[in-house]
Amino acid sequence: MKASVARKFNRDTAAFDWERAMNARTFAEFDDVVTAPLHGFAGMSDYYDRCSSVRFLRDIRVATLIVNAMDDPFMTPDIIPTADELSDSVTLEVSDTGGHVGFVEGGTPWRPKYYLPRRVISFLSEQL
Repeated sequence: MKASVARKFNRDTAAFDWERAMNARTFAEFDDVVTAPLHGFAGMSDYYDRCSSVRFLRDIRVATLIVNAMDDPFMTPDIIPTADELSDSVTLEVSDTGGHVGFVEGGTPWRPKYYLPRRVISFLSEQL
């Protein structure tokens, strides 16, 4: 992400704290110094709070599957919604591994097997 920023900005043209951006060591730090201000948010917390879908989950009335992994580098375990934040129409499945929407479960390097597409098809079939 730093390389992408460096292609678009430099220390003189950046609309954010260049030094803090280049020294960010986590996604949260980067979001606080770059992503949030570039998109009109007061900071990382404001960005995460206002862009989170968690406040809508209780109102979902159509069967919905949410799949997340505890090792997703873009998320932290504390963002996983609790049961009281979900409507009865929402199925939440959380795995220990899977990364960020990857869910590669095996196969060979040239023929990987993906969990997520099969799970989505299965979920939709269950709803029919």
